[in-house]
Amino acid sequence: MLKETIPNFALAPYGEETGWDIPEPMHYDELFNRSNLYGWNIAPHRHDSLYQIFMLTKGEVVTSIDGRETKCVAPILVFVPPMTVHGFKYKENSDGHVLTILDTAFDSFLSHSPDLQARFKGPFVISRDLTPGQSEEIDRVFEEMAQEFHNSKPGGLQALHALTSQILVKLARTKSFFLGSTIDKGGSEAAIASRFIEAVDEHYTEHQGNEFYASLLGISEAKLIRVSNSVIGMPPKKVITNRVILEAKRSLVYTSLTCAQIGHFLGFDDPAYFSRYFKRNTGKSPADYRKEVAV
Repeated sequence: MLKETIPNFALAPYGEETGWDIPEPMHYDELFNRSNLYGWNIAPHRHDSLYQIFMLTKGEVVTSIDGRETKCVAPILVFVPPMTVHGFKYKENSDGHVLTILDTAFDSFLSHSPDLQARFKGPFVISRDLTPGQSEEIDRVFEEMAQEFHNSKPGGLQALHALTSQILVKLARTKSFFLGSTIDKGGSEAAIASRFIEAVDEHYTEHQGNEFYASLLGISEAKLIRVSNSVIGMPPKKVITNRVILEAKRSLVYTSLTCAQIGHFLGFDDPAYFSRYFKRNTGKSPADYRKEVAV
Protein backbone atom coordinates (compact mmCIF):
# COMPACT_ATOMS: atom_id res chain seq x y z
CA MET A 1 0.00 0.00 0.00
CA LEU A 2 1.36 3.39 -0.97
CA LYS A 3 2.15 5.91 1.72
CA GLU A 4 1.52 9.63 1.43
CA THR A 5 5.22 10.36 1.37
CA ILE A 6 8.35 8.45 0.46
CA PRO A 7 10.20 7.31 3.61
CA ASN A 8 12.94 9.89 4.07
CA PHE A 9 15.73 9.00 6.48
CA ALA A 10 17.59 12.28 6.70
CA LEU A 11 20.52 11.39 8.92
CA ALA A 12 20.75 7.74 9.83
CA PRO A 13 21.33 4.93 7.33
CA TYR A 14 18.38 2.54 6.83
CA GLY A 15 16.09 4.69 8.94
CA GLU A 16 17.34 4.23 12.46
CA GLU A 17 15.53 6.59 14.76
CA THR A 18 18.77 7.84 16.25
CA GLY A 19 20.47 10.66 14.38
CA TRP A 20 23.96 10.98 12.96
CA ASP A 21 25.74 10.88 16.30
CA ILE A 22 29.26 9.97 15.18
CA PRO A 23 32.11 12.48 14.84
CA GLU A 24 33.22 11.28 11.41
CA PRO A 25 31.62 12.66 8.21
CA MET A 26 31.41 9.09 6.95
CA HIS A 27 30.12 5.82 8.35
CA TYR A 28 31.18 2.28 7.46
CA ASP A 29 29.25 -0.90 8.09
CA GLU A 30 29.30 -4.51 6.95
CA LEU A 31 26.47 -5.14 4.54
CA PHE A 32 25.69 -8.46 6.26
CA ASN A 33 24.97 -6.77 9.60
CA ARG A 34 22.57 -4.19 8.18
CA SER A 35 20.77 -6.49 5.77
CA ASN A 36 20.37 -9.31 8.26
CA LEU A 37 18.96 -6.84 10.79
CA TYR A 38 16.19 -5.89 8.35
CA GLY A 39 15.42 -9.39 7.14
CA TRP A 40 17.46 -8.94 3.94
CA ASN A 41 14.83 -6.57 2.56
CA ILE A 42 15.52 -2.82 2.64
CA ALA A 43 12.27 -1.10 1.62
CA PRO A 44 12.44 1.83 -0.83
CA HIS A 45 13.44 5.05 0.93
CA ARG A 46 15.63 8.08 0.41
CA HIS A 47 18.01 10.33 2.33
CA ASP A 48 18.00 14.11 2.20
CA SER A 49 21.67 14.57 2.94
CA LEU A 50 23.54 11.30 2.49
CA TYR A 51 25.53 9.67 -0.28
CA GLN A 52 25.85 5.89 -0.10
CA ILE A 53 28.12 3.35 -1.77
CA PHE A 54 27.26 -0.34 -1.63
CA MET A 55 29.62 -3.12 -2.64
CA LEU A 56 28.24 -6.65 -2.77
CA THR A 57 31.08 -9.16 -2.50
CA LYS A 58 28.98 -12.28 -1.86
CA GLY A 59 25.46 -13.29 -2.81
CA GLU A 60 22.70 -11.76 -4.91
CA VAL A 61 20.47 -8.69 -4.77
CA VAL A 62 17.60 -7.03 -6.58
CA THR A 63 18.34 -3.31 -6.58
CA SER A 64 15.55 -0.76 -6.90
CA ILE A 65 16.79 2.68 -7.97
CA ASP A 66 14.05 5.25 -8.60
CA GLY A 67 11.64 2.44 -9.39
CA ARG A 68 13.92 0.53 -11.77
CA GLU A 69 14.74 -2.98 -10.57
CA THR A 70 17.90 -4.87 -11.52
CA LYS A 71 18.83 -8.38 -10.42
CA CYS A 72 22.57 -8.65 -9.76
CA VAL A 73 25.07 -11.25 -8.63
CA ALA A 74 28.23 -10.32 -6.72
CA PRO A 75 30.51 -8.56 -7.26
CA ILE A 76 28.60 -5.32 -7.88
CA LEU A 77 28.96 -1.64 -7.02
CA VAL A 78 26.04 0.72 -6.38
CA PHE A 79 26.21 4.50 -5.92
CA VAL A 80 23.23 6.40 -4.48
CA PRO A 81 23.26 10.22 -4.14
CA PRO A 82 20.90 12.19 -1.87
CA MET A 83 17.16 12.16 -2.65
CA THR A 84 17.39 9.01 -4.78
CA VAL A 85 14.71 6.47 -3.90
CA HIS A 86 16.45 3.15 -3.39
CA GLY A 87 15.78 -0.27 -1.91
CA PHE A 88 17.38 -3.71 -1.88
CA LYS A 89 16.19 -7.31 -1.69
CA TYR A 90 19.21 -9.42 -0.78
CA LYS A 91 19.59 -13.15 -0.93
CA GLU A 92 20.08 -14.43 2.60
CA ASN A 93 23.70 -14.38 3.83
CA SER A 94 24.84 -11.91 1.19
CA ASP A 95 27.76 -9.77 2.30
CA GLY A 96 29.78 -6.73 1.37
CA HIS A 97 30.30 -3.13 2.42
CA VAL A 98 28.24 0.02 2.94
CA LEU A 99 29.83 3.47 3.05
CA THR A 100 27.67 6.47 3.95
CA ILE A 101 28.96 10.04 3.51
CA LEU A 102 27.39 13.31 4.65
CA ASP A 103 26.60 15.57 1.70
CA THR A 104 28.33 18.54 3.35
CA ALA A 105 31.60 16.61 3.30
CA PHE A 106 31.28 14.67 0.05
CA ASP A 107 32.98 17.13 -2.31
CA SER A 108 35.87 17.61 0.11
CA PHE A 109 36.98 14.04 -0.53
CA LEU A 110 37.48 14.93 -4.21
CA SER A 111 38.49 18.56 -3.73
CA HIS A 112 41.46 18.24 -6.09
CA SER A 113 39.47 16.45 -8.81
CA PRO A 114 36.42 18.51 -9.87
CA ASP A 115 36.19 16.40 -13.02
CA LEU A 116 35.52 13.38 -10.80
CA GLN A 117 32.95 15.22 -8.67
CA ALA A 118 30.66 15.62 -11.67
CA ARG A 119 30.58 11.85 -12.16
CA PHE A 120 28.67 11.39 -8.91
CA LYS A 121 25.58 13.48 -9.66
CA GLY A 122 23.34 10.54 -10.45
CA PRO A 123 22.89 6.97 -9.21
CA PHE A 124 24.52 4.06 -11.01
CA VAL A 125 24.95 0.30 -10.72
CA ILE A 126 27.97 -1.57 -12.06
CA SER A 127 26.78 -5.15 -12.15
CA ARG A 128 28.40 -6.88 -15.11
CA ASP A 129 31.91 -7.76 -16.17
CA LEU A 130 33.56 -6.44 -13.01
CA THR A 131 36.84 -8.35 -13.11
CA PRO A 132 38.22 -10.11 -10.02
CA GLY A 133 41.18 -7.74 -10.04
CA GLN A 134 38.99 -4.63 -10.03
CA SER A 135 36.62 -5.90 -7.35
CA GLU A 136 39.46 -7.17 -5.15
CA GLU A 137 41.23 -3.82 -5.37
CA ILE A 138 38.18 -1.92 -4.09
CA ASP A 139 37.35 -4.65 -1.57
CA ARG A 140 40.83 -4.31 -0.03
CA VAL A 141 40.30 -0.60 0.57
CA PHE A 142 36.94 -1.30 2.19
CA GLU A 143 38.51 -3.94 4.43
CA GLU A 144 41.17 -1.47 5.52
CA MET A 145 38.43 1.08 6.21
CA ALA A 146 36.59 -1.49 8.35
CA GLN A 147 39.68 -1.98 10.49
CA GLU A 148 40.20 1.76 10.92
CA PHE A 149 36.54 2.37 11.71
CA HIS A 150 36.28 -0.32 14.37
CA ASN A 151 39.66 0.26 16.02
CA SER A 152 40.60 3.48 17.78
CA LYS A 153 44.13 4.20 16.62
CA PRO A 154 46.09 7.46 16.44
CA GLY A 155 45.29 9.26 13.20
CA GLY A 156 42.21 7.14 12.61
CA LEU A 157 40.06 9.98 11.29
CA GLN A 158 42.79 11.06 8.88
CA ALA A 159 43.08 7.48 7.66
CA LEU A 160 39.31 7.27 7.13
CA HIS A 161 39.39 10.47 5.07
CA ALA A 162 42.18 9.07 2.90
CA LEU A 163 40.45 5.72 2.43
CA THR A 164 37.15 7.39 1.54
CA SER A 165 38.93 9.43 -1.12
CA GLN A 166 40.54 6.25 -2.46
CA ILE A 167 37.20 4.50 -2.74
CA LEU A 168 35.60 7.44 -4.56
CA VAL A 169 38.48 7.71 -7.02
CA LYS A 170 38.44 3.97 -7.73
CA LEU A 171 34.66 4.03 -8.10
CA ALA A 172 34.84 6.96 -10.54
CA ARG A 173 37.51 5.18 -12.59
CA THR A 174 35.53 1.94 -12.61
CA LYS A 175 32.39 3.80 -13.67
CA SER A 176 34.26 5.42 -16.55
CA PHE A 177 35.64 2.05 -17.67
CA PHE A 178 32.26 0.31 -17.80
CA LEU A 179 29.66 3.05 -18.23
CA GLY A 180 31.69 5.68 -20.06
CA SER A 181 32.32 9.22 -18.91
CA THR A 182 30.67 12.35 -20.19
CA ILE A 183 33.36 14.41 -18.50
CA ASP A 184 35.88 15.17 -21.20
CA LYS A 185 36.23 18.93 -21.22
CA GLY A 186 38.28 19.57 -18.12
CA GLY A 187 37.59 20.66 -14.58
CA SER A 188 36.11 24.08 -15.27
CA GLU A 189 33.27 22.82 -17.46
CA ALA A 190 32.72 19.85 -15.16
CA ALA A 191 32.37 22.24 -12.23
CA ILE A 192 29.85 24.35 -14.16
CA ALA A 193 27.85 21.24 -15.05
CA SER A 194 27.92 20.15 -11.42
CA ARG A 195 26.66 23.54 -10.22
CA PHE A 196 23.98 23.55 -12.91
CA ILE A 197 22.64 20.17 -11.78
CA GLU A 198 22.63 21.37 -8.17
CA ALA A 199 20.74 24.51 -9.22
CA VAL A 200 18.17 22.44 -11.10
CA ASP A 201 17.68 20.27 -8.01
CA GLU A 202 16.91 23.42 -6.04
CA HIS A 203 14.70 25.24 -8.57
CA TYR A 204 13.11 22.60 -10.82
CA THR A 205 9.60 23.21 -9.44
CA GLU A 206 9.85 26.85 -10.55
CA HIS A 207 10.09 25.88 -14.24
CA GLN A 208 12.80 28.42 -14.97
CA GLY A 209 14.49 28.66 -18.36
CA ASN A 210 18.07 28.77 -19.60
CA GLU A 211 18.43 32.49 -18.96
CA PHE A 212 17.64 32.07 -15.26
CA TYR A 213 20.19 29.29 -14.73
CA ALA A 214 22.87 31.02 -16.77
CA SER A 215 22.44 34.15 -14.65
CA LEU A 216 22.50 32.09 -11.47
CA LEU A 217 25.79 30.47 -12.54
CA GLY A 218 27.29 33.74 -13.76
CA ILE A 219 27.79 32.55 -17.35
CA SER A 220 26.21 33.28 -20.72
CA GLU A 221 23.23 31.29 -21.94
CA ALA A 222 25.31 30.08 -24.88
CA LYS A 223 27.97 28.72 -22.55
CA LEU A 224 25.37 26.96 -20.41
CA ILE A 225 23.97 25.24 -23.50
CA ARG A 226 27.45 24.26 -24.69
CA VAL A 227 28.53 22.88 -21.29
CA SER A 228 25.27 21.03 -20.75
CA ASN A 229 25.49 19.36 -24.14
CA SER A 230 29.18 18.46 -23.91
CA VAL A 231 29.40 17.40 -20.25
CA ILE A 232 25.92 16.15 -19.36
CA GLY A 233 25.06 15.00 -22.86
CA MET A 234 21.79 16.90 -23.34
CA PRO A 235 20.55 20.51 -23.58
CA PRO A 236 19.66 22.38 -20.37
CA LYS A 237 15.92 22.26 -21.02
CA LYS A 238 16.09 18.47 -21.20
CA VAL A 239 18.01 18.33 -17.91
CA ILE A 240 15.29 20.41 -16.25
CA THR A 241 12.47 18.39 -17.79
CA ASN A 242 14.08 15.10 -16.77
CA ARG A 243 14.33 16.31 -13.17
CA VAL A 244 10.64 17.24 -13.09
CA ILE A 245 9.62 13.91 -14.64
CA LEU A 246 11.86 11.96 -12.26
CA GLU A 247 10.20 13.54 -9.22
CA ALA A 248 6.77 13.01 -10.75
CA LYS A 249 7.53 9.31 -11.25
CA ARG A 250 8.85 8.99 -7.71
CA SER A 251 5.67 10.51 -6.31
CA LEU A 252 3.42 8.38 -8.51
CA VAL A 253 5.19 5.18 -7.47
CA TYR A 254 5.94 5.78 -3.81
CA THR A 255 3.13 8.04 -2.55
CA SER A 256 -0.66 7.99 -2.49
CA LEU A 257 -0.97 11.65 -3.47
CA THR A 258 -3.43 12.33 -6.28
CA CYS A 259 -2.12 13.28 -9.71
CA ALA A 260 -3.42 16.80 -9.14
CA GLN A 261 -1.59 17.05 -5.80
CA ILE A 262 1.64 15.82 -7.39
CA GLY A 263 1.28 18.33 -10.19
CA HIS A 264 0.72 21.15 -7.70
CA PHE A 265 3.78 20.08 -5.71
CA LEU A 266 5.82 20.20 -8.93
CA GLY A 267 4.66 23.71 -9.78
CA PHE A 268 1.73 23.00 -12.11
CA ASP A 269 -1.36 25.03 -11.23
CA ASP A 270 -3.45 23.26 -13.88
CA PRO A 271 -3.80 19.48 -13.34
CA ALA A 272 -4.71 18.99 -17.00
CA TYR A 273 -1.53 20.72 -18.14
CA PHE A 274 0.55 18.56 -15.77
CA SER A 275 -1.05 15.46 -17.28
CA ARG A 276 -0.28 16.64 -20.83
CA TYR A 277 3.30 17.57 -19.84
CA PHE A 278 3.90 14.16 -18.28
CA LYS A 279 2.41 12.30 -21.25
CA ARG A 280 4.40 14.37 -23.75
CA ASN A 281 7.64 13.35 -22.03
CA THR A 282 6.86 9.74 -21.11
CA GLY A 283 4.22 8.60 -23.59
CA LYS A 284 1.79 7.85 -20.76
CA SER A 285 -0.59 9.85 -18.61
CA PRO A 286 0.27 10.06 -14.89
CA ALA A 287 -2.68 7.80 -14.06
CA ASP A 288 -1.68 5.20 -16.65
CA TYR A 289 1.94 5.28 -15.50
CA ARG A 290 0.88 4.69 -11.89
CA LYS A 291 -1.31 1.74 -12.91
CA GLU A 292 1.47 0.23 -15.02
CA VAL A 293 4.15 0.30 -12.31
CA ALA A 294 1.69 -0.96 -9.70
CA VAL A 295 1.14 -4.19 -11.62
